[in-house]
Amino acid sequence: MKRLIFFLLCVALARADRLPEWLKLPAADDPRPSDVSAWVLHDAMRITQNSPDTIVYNIRHAVMPLSAAGVRKTVCELVFSAGTSKLVLFKAWAMSPDGKKCRAFGGSEFLVYSPTVSNWVWDLSKSVYFKPERFLQPGWIFAYELEIKSESAAFDVHWSPRSSLPVRFASLDLVPMEGGTVKWKAFSRDLPQPQAMGARGALAWRIFDLPGSDQSVPLDMEHNSMELRAYLLASETETETKSWSDVVRLVRAEMDPKAIITPEVAAEAKRLAGSGDFWSRILPVCQFVQKGISYLNVTIDSDVMAGYRPHAAGEVLGNRYGDCKDKAVLLCTMLGFLGVEARVMLVNSGHPMRARTDWPSAYFNHAIVAIPCREAPPAADWTTVHAGSEDYVLFDPTHDFMPLGLLPQEDRGGLGLILAPDVTAPVVIPMPLPKNESRSNNIDITLAENGSAKVAVTEERIGLSGAEAMDQEETVALDRRMGRLEKAIQQGMPFISDLTIDSTSDASARKWNRTARFSAQFVGKRIPGGGMYVLTDLMSLIPSTDPWDAETEGWFNFMPGTLKREIRIAAPAGWSFAEIPEDWTTKTDAGECEVRYRQEDGIIKGEVRLRIEGGILDRKAYLELRDLLRAATAAERRPLMLIKTKPTAVPAQSATAAPAAR
Repeated sequence: MKRLIFFLLCVALARADRLPEWLKLPAADDPRPSDVSAWVLHDAMRITQNSPDTIVYNIRHAVMPLSAAGVRKTVCELVFSAGTSKLVLFKAWAMSPDGKKCRAFGGSEFLVYSPTVSNWVWDLSKSVYFKPERFLQPGWIFAYELEIKSESAAFDVHWSPRSSLPVRFASLDLVPMEGGTVKWKAFSRDLPQPQAMGARGALAWRIFDLPGSDQSVPLDMEHNSMELRAYLLASETETETKSWSDVVRLVRAEMDPKAIITPEVAAEAKRLAGSGDFWSRILPVCQFVQKGISYLNVTIDSDVMAGYRPHAAGEVLGNRYGDCKDKAVLLCTMLGFLGVEARVMLVNSGHPMRARTDWPSAYFNHAIVAIPCREAPPAADWTTVHAGSEDYVLFDPTHDFMPLGLLPQEDRGGLGLILAPDVTAPVVIPMPLPKNESRSNNIDITLAENGSAKVAVTEERIGLSGAEAMDQEETVALDRRMGRLEKAIQQGMPFISDLTIDSTSDASARKWNRTARFSAQFVGKRIPGGGMYVLTDLMSLIPSTDPWDAETEGWFNFMPGTLKREIRIAAPAGWSFAEIPEDWTTKTDAGECEVRYRQEDGIIKGEVRLRIEGGILDRKAYLELRDLLRAATAAERRPLMLIKTKPTAVPAQSATAAPAAR
């Protein structure tokens, strides 16, 4: 018996190190892509519907890193819903190009963990992770297979095989349950027609030799160059969400029964209600739900609608915690007691392009609140939309600091669906206007002859960034009392000393100011020949940008606004500015920038003005913006040159001892 067990164990181990049967290795003479870090050999997903509420996802992926950078970036990582799904299969292989050397990895070598919980989405998530770097080298192959069983049917399927890397083979298989069907729509002519597969009405898409999307392949906002969406229906007669009204009814059926005005909810709303105009009356209620109800996601149900089913408003109030949909329903219920018919609004936080007007779907990840405008908003920068027969002000009660009237950037730019009976379509959530968003700083530098300086920096923020800074003042003030802020700044910038910080704010104008004063070394650098140069990008406001990553769904959400920076530099006694940079201006569709310098009585005055259009940017617009910001940074960083205009005074006794020049 022991021999039999040993024999079976040896067979199992031998099979474990065999190549995955689904992977076709490239031939030795197959041309490899050039100028990329890796080549995706296999990218396949199979979605099987076993019952109306049971879905199995099978994922098979293989990649060949072509450089050391590609090896470092190679990873297996997948996030799935912990409340409704279970990881049932995970294995991986690292192998030589010819497959003669192969090492298999099992479940114990994968890391399965719960990632940091976000305040802005309601899914409880787990992540499976494996990094094979120490088993790979350029030209080797890493493959993995994952399978997830979900007890919650998918609302719809989103598939886009386009990658920033070239792909040799990509596929999608959709398998409905017996008697079911697949409803699908392609949003690109680049996608091939599906092939019928088996007797259950399954469909399969196959794509070969797909170039990387950074290789001059256009991406646009409304039609990602390769995107498909589909429904898996349990029967031919089952009704999918054919219209946005269907989605509203579907989600309201889960949320409305939880919005019950209990005596406790009524008493708390009455206690909190303010006085004065409409917005002053509801403001304390909004602030209570935002700050007094902690964010915590507790989901017990695992059916298809679990993600849209909040806890009862009275329960959330009593517990003092809930997720975004819990907080949104509680706020709507409390405002309802005060006679305000507020509505829950569904959005895709961080993924504004996920929802489409031409594909009705309940595929959202966040809930906020739409408050009807019984009076005109008190400020022009408040976020408002029109839906059905109402004008609404939007408010995110889950966000840590965003005040009533403003929305965080993550919630903006995409479609939002207000759950009101007269709403038949989603609305676009507007981006902030550049004129309402500004940051500026004024820098005063008094140089010493050794290159050190006394520096004063006054910073002003208006709009979203101003609101954020004001709300964080309590934390900053506490840190300052504890001495942590100064310590953190000095650890990050050890060349400064004698730091003092003061701040003021105006909540009604969303305006925040801070003044920092400090001594700094190395502001000026002495150079051979007796000169000194000064870099002028100290405390720069120009944002940095990363290279375009096509895996950001074909778009990038960039904050619009106006940045202004003024700098004043006083030369040391006996020094003057030998030269100053020429004026520089540029204007593109992404925005405009101007850099100017003037010299007056030994003082240089510089000014940088930058306007960013921002918004939801496709690849072309993002690259234009990146070029603008990089050019503006280069223009701002041009150094100033100083020279001595007269020698430093020398003590008389030293002067007489010096030999005369001949």
